[in-house]
Amino acid sequence: MARILIIDDDATVRLATCKTLQMDGHEVQQAEDGLAGVESYRESPSDLVITDIVMPGMHGLDVIKTLKAEY
Repeated sequence: MARILIIDDDATVRLATCKTLQMDGHEVQQAEDGLAGVESYRESPSDLVITDIVMPGMHGLDVIKTLKAEY
């Protein structure tokens, strides 16, 4: 199955999404904000990134731009 990174500052949404994907057999990593998400991806790249857009610090669109530029 896929390796998926969930980036969301809302812990309830992040955990619910994570559990749902894990029940389908995916390996799921979590990050609580954009900066942590980019660092997590750098340490262990994922097949798919699901990110919230509005987050403190680094917004989701900036996460997407950063990962696209690096990878």
